Amino acid sequence: MKFTKKNLFAIGGAVMMTASLASFASASIPAPASIPVHSDLSGVEVVDVDLSAMDFREMLERLSDSFANQKQFSANVAHELKTPLATMQASVQVLRMDEAPTGEDCLKMLDVVERSTARLRAVIDDLLRLCDEQSQLEREEVSLPRLFSDILGELAPGLEAKRIRAEIDCGQFPVVTGNESLLYRAFFNLVENAVKYGREGGTIRVSSSCEGSAGTIRVRDTGIGIPPEELPHIFEPFYRVNKSRSRKTGGAGLGLAVVKAIIERHGWSISADSTPDVGTEFIIRLYRA
Repeated sequence: MKFTKKNLFAIGGAVMMTASLASFASASIPAPASIPVHSDLSGVEVVDVDLSAMDFREMLERLSDSFANQKQFSANVAHELKTPLATMQASVQVLRMDEAPTGEDCLKMLDVVERSTARLRAVIDDLLRLCDEQSQLEREEVSLPRLFSDILGELAPGLEAKRIRAEIDCGQFPVVTGNESLLYRAFFNLVENAVKYGREGGTIRVSSSCEGSAGTIRVRDTGIGIPPEELPHIFEPFYRVNKSRSRKTGGAGLGLAVVKAIIERHGWSISADSTPDVGTEFIIRLYRA
């Protein structure tokens, strides 16, 4: 039998919605052999499939996992949007209960509303960045020493409050080609996390190096670290290593997901190494301009 790739996805959806296949999926079915792909006379790619050998159980599991992930993502989005709205509503209700609110009461409520709307906008902006894969990426030469100096300058109050020493060593690989605005956002998130979860009197070191045509950028801290079982999930949207700590620092769990999306849009890759109570290092690998 011959099916286009599009038809195969349709078959997968039909399988998910057909209750009678549930019992069939629990049976022992041999794994499929390699699936040959070729083009028919019209130039459309077709796949020769022996449906009797398709592993429907594996297909069902993948579809089920996909739906579960979408459901969890939707629930997380709803929660992140609902929390600041509930805070604003509560502030308005408290103010309404006061028959003669003072100017100070009104200012307090406005402060709550301002913080909550800022959080809403931040969440929405991050979601838009995660979904924005179609727009043209404008590239230019970006100076890494200047970029990180600007970031550290913006984060100076937090660095000073914790007496964290920051180091920049980008002499070997000082320039990359990319979208400066997006790269600023990505590296700002990484350095900001290093400040948030850094230790008093600790160190943050940003460095870059080059080997042939490949470059590497590293952001390392001496903070609290990430447990090994949590490390594979840190780039997932809304994932928090320490939920209570993230709430206190104002995190929505989108920071590293946005970082990964921006880095990959540039055709680069990002990974992390971490040891609890020692520190964390993020490694970005890219091709030199």
